[in-house]
Parts: sequence; C-alpha cells; structure tokens
Amino acid sequence: FFFQAEDGIRDFCLSRGLGDVYKRQGINAEYMGTEVTDNGIILLSEGLTKLVLLTNLLLNLEKTCVTDQGVSYLTEALTSLPYFSELRLDLDSCNGVTDVGGNDILALIKTKGTLTDLQLYMERCGLSEKGKENIRAALATRTLTRSEAYL
Repeated sequence: FFFQAEDGIRDFCLSRGLGDVYKRQGINAEYMGTEVTDNGIILLSEGLTKLVLLTNLLLNLEKTCVTDQGVSYLTEALTSLPYFSELRLDLDSCNGVTDVGGNDILALIKTKGTLTDLQLYMERCGLSEKGKENIRAALATRTLTRSEAYL
C-alpha cells in the first residue's frame, strides 16, 4: 500500500516506523504581493527553528516589504536546522533587500553544508551588481544537486 505523510509525500512500503513520516518535512509559503514585513518573517523564522526536522522551504516573498532584517532572521533560522537541504527563496522586487541581506544569503551558501538544492530569485531588489557577483561566485564553489540564481 501507499503511505501518504502530512507533507504529501507518498511512499510505497510494507512496514515503516512512525519516525519515517517526519524524515522529509517541507513548507511551501506563498506571500507574493502581500504586505508581509520583517515582523512577519521574524515570527516565521522563530517558528522554523522549532521544526528541527525541516528539510525544505519554498518561500515566495516577491513584491513584499521584507528588508535585510527579515533576511537576516530567516538565514539565521535556516542555518540552525540540522537537516535543512533545499531552499527556493523568491525576493524579487523586494527593494529593502540590499547587499546586507545578500551577505546573509552568501553566508548561508558558504556555511550550510547540508544545502543541496538552492533556487534564488532576486532580480529586482536592492542588491548591487557586486552583491550579485559574490552570490554567483559562492554558488560556483558549491557542489549542489540544483543551483539556480536569477539575480
């Protein structure tokens, strides 16, 4: 039979322990075009740190009011998660995200050894060309299963 976990993953198995249900946890959060601010991202980040088995996050913050402060809290939270491996982060058209936030993302890329899949969307934000270059260079040094950066 098929077992469908809360995260929607269906696995064929004859027998499995309850712990297997939580091996691959993910969150898909869509905030595009909303008035979410850094305060919302701070609350989200605090919640993420409690999900120690979280492996992936799809977070669309395109056209929101998120700034470097929100990015800092988010990257700090993701860095603390021991099994976190996949990130799709859309910060397109977030003018409050500058090289300061870019440096936090850069640190995540460089230090999060479990990261295997990264998709970044930051085309129309406050990131300078130098900041974009730094992120591209960091991605080039990592061996990731998937790496996409629209900067």
